[in-house]
Formats: sequence, C-alpha cells, structure tokens
Amino acid sequence: MSAARSKRLIAAAGCLVLLAGISGYFVWPRQRFNLLLITLDTTRADRVGCYGYQPALTPTLDQLAGRGVLFENAFTACPLTLPSHSTMFTGLSPREHGIHYNGVGKLDAEIPTLAEMCRSRGYETGAFVGAFVLNRKFGLDRGFQMYDDATGAEIEGSQVSRRRGGQIVVDAALAWLKNRRRRQFFCWVHLFDPHAPYKLREELFGEQFAGRLYDAGIAFADRQIGRLIAHLERQGLTENTLIVVVGDHGEGLREHSEYEHGLMLYNSTLRVPLIAAHPALCKAGYRVRESFSLVDLLPMLRECLGFETARTPDRRSLKAALQGRAFASRPCYAETDVPRIEHRWAPQRSVLTGGWKYIRSPRPELYDLSQDPGELHNLAGNLPAKLKEMETLLKDTEARLVPRGAADAVLSQAERRALATLGYVGTPAGNKQREESGGQSLPDVKDRIPYHEALLSANRLLDENRPGEALVELRRIVADVPDFLPARLFLGEALAKSGRLEDALEVFRQLAHDDPRHGEVHARLGWVLGQQGNRDEALAELRRARELAPETAEYRINLGASFSELGSQEEARQMFQSAIEIDPAAGNFEMARLFAATGNSSAALKHYLLTLQSDPNWIPLYSEVSLLLARQKRFDEAVAYALRAVDFSPKDANLHYNLGVMKMQQGKFAEAIGPLEEALRLNAGHQKAAGQLARAKEAMHRRPGGPDLPAITR
Repeated sequence: MSAARSKRLIAAAGCLVLLAGISGYFVWPRQRFNLLLITLDTTRADRVGCYGYQPALTPTLDQLAGRGVLFENAFTACPLTLPSHSTMFTGLSPREHGIHYNGVGKLDAEIPTLAEMCRSRGYETGAFVGAFVLNRKFGLDRGFQMYDDATGAEIEGSQVSRRRGGQIVVDAALAWLKNRRRRQFFCWVHLFDPHAPYKLREELFGEQFAGRLYDAGIAFADRQIGRLIAHLERQGLTENTLIVVVGDHGEGLREHSEYEHGLMLYNSTLRVPLIAAHPALCKAGYRVRESFSLVDLLPMLRECLGFETARTPDRRSLKAALQGRAFASRPCYAETDVPRIEHRWAPQRSVLTGGWKYIRSPRPELYDLSQDPGELHNLAGNLPAKLKEMETLLKDTEARLVPRGAADAVLSQAERRALATLGYVGTPAGNKQREESGGQSLPDVKDRIPYHEALLSANRLLDENRPGEALVELRRIVADVPDFLPARLFLGEALAKSGRLEDALEVFRQLAHDDPRHGEVHARLGWVLGQQGNRDEALAELRRARELAPETAEYRINLGASFSELGSQEEARQMFQSAIEIDPAAGNFEMARLFAATGNSSAALKHYLLTLQSDPNWIPLYSEVSLLLARQKRFDEAVAYALRAVDFSPKDANLHYNLGVMKMQQGKFAEAIGPLEEALRLNAGHQKAAGQLARAKEAMHRRPGGPDLPAITR
C-alpha cells in the first residue's frame, strides 16, 4: 500500500470517528447474523444433561452448551404453550399481550413480533410448528413468509391428534433452509415431542427409556436439533448463525401432585432450558447464574442482531449475559389462569428475586430457593415480614404491566377437539367463567389438584368405554368436592354411558339448577332426554344450550342430531346448515353424515369434500371420500384421496388394500401389486388382499381389466 493511500485511509477513519462523536448515532457497519430459534415444548431444565441430569441422552444440547452460553435459571412467564410463545415473540408478559390460555385469544395485530422485526430488515422468515396449539389463527404467524402449521399427521389411538413428530417438523425446516444461502434468515422450529402423551421411541432407543418416557421425548427432540445443526455445519453457516434453544415451560411429573403443567407455578413447570451459541456473540462454556425471564428473550435477540442501539427501556445490556459480563437480573413474574378457567379455582401469580420465590394464592407460599430448590418448605407462616415484602414486590410488578385484551380466535368444533387431543380443555364461548374477588375467595389449587388428576383418570376410563370403573372414581370426587362442576358433568356422562339414564338425568337437572347459564349442561341434559324419548323437553334444553352459546356450532349440531334421531330430517338439515355458517368443517361433516344415512351418497360426497376444503387435516375423511368416489366410478379422484389416506396412516392395511383395489378397477394391475403387497406385509392374515394380489398378478399376463372387480374394504 502506498504511503499516500495509507494517509487517506487514516484520514477517512478519523472523519468517521469524528462523525460518530458529533452525531451520537452513527454505528460502524457490522455483520448481520442469521437466527435459528428452536423452542422445546414441555421441557424441564433439570431433565437435560448439561443441566446436571445424568440419565439424560442429550448430546446435541450438551455440545451446544459447551460452545455457547447456558442460562441456569431461565423462567417462563406462563406454564402454557401459546402464552409462553407469545411472550417470547413479543417481549411482553401475558398480562401485557393478552394471551392467557391455549386456544383462547389471538395476538393483537398492533403488537410487533420478532418475525415482523426480522422481516422489516430484509430477513427471510420461516416457521415450522409441531402442534395445533400454535396454529396461525392465534396470531404468531405475522411476519413469517412461510408458516408451516400443517399439523394433524399423527394418530393417537383412535383419535386424530393435531401434532406431528419432530422428524416431520425438521424435514420441513431443512427443505426450507436449503434455499436460504443468499440472504439472512430467521428460522423458528417448534418441537412438541416431550409433551404428553409420552412415547418410548423404541425404534431409536430400544428399551433404554422404559419407565422414563418423558426423557425419551427430550432425547428424540435432541436428535432433531442435531439434524438442524448438522445442516448449518454442512452449509458453512454456523459462523454466521445465532442458535438459540429454549423451553416454553416445564412439566410437573407428579411433583406437588401436578402430573403435567398449567395449574401451578412451581419451578418444575416454570424453569426451562435456555442455551445460545455463536462463535462471536457467545462466550464458549459460560453459564449465567442470574435469574432470567423469557420476557427478556426478545430484547436480548434484538440487541444481538443489531436491531436496536438503545438497548432495553431500563438501559440494561442483555447481550452482556452472552459475553460473560455482569448482567443485571430483574424479578421474574409468572401467572396462570388455568385453575380459574377450567375449574373456578383461584388463579396464581408469582414473583422470584434474589433467591426468594413468592406464590400468591388463597394460602400464600414463600420459599428460600437457596436452601429449598424443590419448594417443599413453605415459610409464609414463619416470615411475615418477608412475605409482606414479596407481596409488595408482586403488586409493584403488576402495576407496571399495562393490561391488554386479545381478539377472539374463533375455533371450529374440530379445532376444539384438536386441542382436547393435546390435553387442553378450552373454554367454549358462552361458558365464560366468573371471577370472584380477584380469585382469592375461590378454592386453592393446592387443595384441589388431586381431584383434577383423578378426574383426568376417570375421563380416560370413559374414553376407553369403561364407564363402570369411571363411576367409582367420579362418585368419590363428587362426594369430596361437590362444587367441582367438571366432575359432576363427567359423572352424568358415565351414568348415561352405563345405561342409567334416570340417574344421569337427575345429575344434569341438578347441575342446570345450580348453574343455569352453563350451556354444556343443557346440551347434555337435552341428549339424555332425547335418549328417553322425551322429544319436546329434549329440544327445549338443546335450544336453551344454543341460546347460551349462539356463536358456536356445537350446540346447533347437537340439536340437529336430536332432530335426526327423532326422524325429523328436514329440521336436522336446517340446523346443520346454520352450523355451517359458523363452522364450515363441522357443519358440512354432519350434513354429509345426514345425507349418507338417508342414502343420498352424491350429496354426502359433496359435503365431505366441503369439509376437507375447510379442514384439510380431517384425516379419516380421505378414506371415506375415496370410497364414495370409487363407487361413482371416479377412479382417478378416488386414487388421489386414497393416496392421501395412506400417507396419513401408513400402517393401516385396509387403506393399502383399498388403494390396490382402486388401481385394479382402473385396469392398472401392475400398480396395484405394491399396495396389495404392503397390505399383506402389515396384516399377513388379510385374505382379501392375498386373493386380489393373486388376481392382479394373473391379470398382468392376460388382458387388462378382469371380468370381476374386487370389493373395497372400509
């Protein structure tokens, strides 16, 4: 370099420094990083290897922590998936963003999200979620060019579960990432695998996790994270990508009598793993011991990505925590309204600071976490001054949170069923729960949670068609806590399923008297009356249910079903048509069933197709539609739907058999052999498949299309 050129460069640099000092806002151009955010559903920090859990099989997370930063004490603001993710994507507590419960509410469009911030700065944005609870209709899709929420590909027993395994989620994410090399990207991957119902994953781990199914889910998720990181390494992107892995909430695992999560605010469900890795931004192997709320995750990411120079409103540098510098911790606030929403028990609020944890409930709780990390020894009665100090801190914290409501997220009946398969009750409109004196006059969840778990057990017995066993448990619950309305509802249902309609009627009548504005009570009362042949009174109760929840289709469908059972088909059709206006998928499904029952297969097919148009994840319908199309000799269309049915349920031998039969009906005998062989592989005793396979092979040596067409199996 010439001396003259060197002097010019030095002079230019001096001018830049001078400009920076004069303007106060000039920032030297910096490299922009990609962001890979992986959220682990239902993952406790203390079940991950790098957090000290010896039985864990989490090599990917352990290695990531070794080359990055691990937060030892990260806490969610709410132990539920949708509220917690809303917090991570907005930097707001549930009180501030308005999302307090899964399946209820849509994030306000005026609240900026992380994805919108990235998109406005030229990032390519893609999201890949593992469960319906984060479906786009709840508002987290804003800012994402690709929002892959096509859940519904798994069968849980006899139910369609709107979740999908991490391998499918990561497959979709990798397909998107392969084309992201020229511009910065923000990729969010949500892994639902640790969530109940847990799976052994014996195809990968054999019997290693027998008796530890929850750990198997975390190990499976760890493998999927490994696939994502391996892709970044192959593409040379690790140097330019900030990788963040964080849990949305933990799991009770029977601690404090809580099996799963949502009802209580102990650290079993609040403390989550948080690991960040980047060769320049993160100090390798550093562990942050200060408490960190997930409310601060978004401002930390903004700062790391260079989206802001003013840091957080309180002028803290959150990036400092990643670089091994002093980090100013703040009190960690958390809340749950699940006890009130689901059971009319007192909601809970908590605050954690300086090693002390306070939980506000009818019987307040105070814990010294430095001596009692398991929160086993409540000191509220021993330390009144400390208790008062922590209550004051909680009140001050709440006073700074500006409450915001959330827009309604209108769910179809099928979507509410989808939430139910994921373990979430939901609250249908028209059955909104009362708040009483801020909830503190309501029962304490600590006293009632054993009954909640017993109710879940009884409900499983009902699902398994074991009403007699469920009755024993439900009678005990109702005797102990007669004001526990869900238990009384299930008791009435168990009595009805046991054929004891008079006893069920008595239970539902008493419930209707005690809570006359509970629509579901009137709906069930109407159903029992209909079963007894009391047509007029049954319809009156079902109409009352519809009045209490006119914006939902569920009660209209119940009323339509009652008309149909009583032989009033035209009135049933009218009710299902009115349900279609609210819930096209569920309404069209019921209309199709009505036409199918009366022998009008063309009309039934029309409404089944409309059902799938509204809800493509209604998996069992693909097979039904394919059969109806085949009977109308629309074989090309029938095969297309049969293929989708096989894709969704690849282990169902009958679906492969039907596909093979349809190929034979088209005269495509060579193409029929594969599905028929697969049917036999799945079910060696499938005699029809064996017979048709022989005919298909024989037909290949004769003229196409035999004289006799095989029969399709449902």
